Amino acid sequence: IVSTCRFKEHESEFVRPLIQILQNNNYNDIKIKKYYEKIDFDLFDVVILSGTALLDFDYLNYIENFKDLKNTNKIVIGICAGLQILANVYSLDLKDFEIIGKKEIKLFDKTNYGLFLTSKVLYDPKNFEVLGWYFDNNKKIPVFLRDNNIYLFTFHPEVLNHDLLIKTIKKEI
Repeated sequence: IVSTCRFKEHESEFVRPLIQILQNNNYNDIKIKKYYEKIDFDLFDVVILSGTALLDFDYLNYIENFKDLKNTNKIVIGICAGLQILANVYSLDLKDFEIIGKKEIKLFDKTNYGLFLTSKVLYDPKNFEVLGWYFDNNKKIPVFLRDNNIYLFTFHPEVLNHDLLIKTIKKEI
């Protein structure tokens, strides 16, 4: 897990739930890294880039640390801030658009709910397959995307969608 939290106290909200979900599903060899560290991603089978507080964007100053993820065959999951990092790595367009709270979403054409805490969303996912949508008036916003082994979440699956997170890790999606 790569923590995108600038402040350690935010990790209890954004990183600790990921650890608990993984441990509850018998993933016990968990390493926590910080976004500003140079990480050898080849050492890990799965890389999860966590979310962080709404106004914390310090991780965007360290995009170079994540360029290697573009060429990896590992499972990489970007959650909110992690999505923003990967959007930069893959040259995807992010737009300012605030979504906060529990919102209805469509996942695999079924109604579900996701918890959002974001001020940026993808509008043009390029080669990414859209697996989930959020609808706001006339706007259709992709909120769960995949390109081979790269998965992007605009919402926080560690809050309301534990099973979806585990299925993503197992590549059952």
